[in-house]
Amino acid sequence: MQKLKLRLSMLSKAFMGAVALGFTFSVQAMEPTALFEHESLLHKDYQAVDRAMLQSAPLRYLDDGESEPGYASGGEIAVIGKSARYILDHPPADSSLSIWRHYHKQLSRNGYEVAFQCEANSCGESAGWRLVFGRGVAGDTENQFYLLAHKGKSGEEGSFMAVYVNEIDDQPRSVVHIVNKAELDKIYALPAKTGEQSLYYRLGSSTPSLRGLLALEGVLQGLRQDTASRVKITGYADGPESDYNQALAQRRADYIQEKLQSQIPMADSRVVNLGGDVREKSVNSGQWRRVDMMLLLSQGAVAKNDQQGTNTDG
Repeated sequence: MQKLKLRLSMLSKAFMGAVALGFTFSVQAMEPTALFEHESLLHKDYQAVDRAMLQSAPLRYLDDGESEPGYASGGEIAVIGKSARYILDHPPADSSLSIWRHYHKQLSRNGYEVAFQCEANSCGESAGWRLVFGRGVAGDTENQFYLLAHKGKSGEEGSFMAVYVNEIDDQPRSVVHIVNKAELDKIYALPAKTGEQSLYYRLGSSTPSLRGLLALEGVLQGLRQDTASRVKITGYADGPESDYNQALAQRRADYIQEKLQSQIPMADSRVVNLGGDVREKSVNSGQWRRVDMMLLLSQGAVAKNDQQGTNTDG
């Protein structure tokens, strides 16, 4: 009996050790230094509690004659959690593109979803990124890449990771900001233009991902800016016709309706819920796990948006 207890104790310790080891590996896997073999760590800092600002849209150069010219964010999120920031130099034989693709691949393997990404001129000028992303950012606009990724049950909590990659004299460098055990505090976004915005969902989920929340905030800003605007909502689910799938599609539409109406005073008549729709699975069935928001702006707001777009290109 004593031998059996001893054996069970040893097995229990071995199991707990294996669990701990596996957990260590899973945590270390998202350390940027663990994703590569030959990088040089130039800098790392850590904050137990931090309110971090992460870019969620391209940067803009403002020169509209009404304010001081300069760079401004086209959108960002504020998240509160455990924050770590890294600066890595990579071997000259690599390129900023290959490094960025490697981050993409590793994030996907670890359950992250990319909420926003851009490259080269579509990100805005690299000089602006040096201002907003801080120490370590360098290189030319043509060689820059950026992504914002999230992992969690909903877009409002979990782990957030921002990665900026560029080349300095043909040597790629990445600047990484990770916020773990975090809560989404605020989304800052420009008003969406008239047209359709889509929010995509994980299988079986009725709460939007971070990517969906970014689109939702743009529509909210559009409704706030133009009091004559309206939005039409349609929820979708993929799979065979069933009570479950129909209810899931309806829940997705209802959730967005409630979110919009809670943020826009007297919005009942401006938010039109067209209900849920179930579509059979196709080659890319994920395309039907979504909510479509059709934003209808007044003619005056459309003209104003077009004018603002002209003034802020740069």
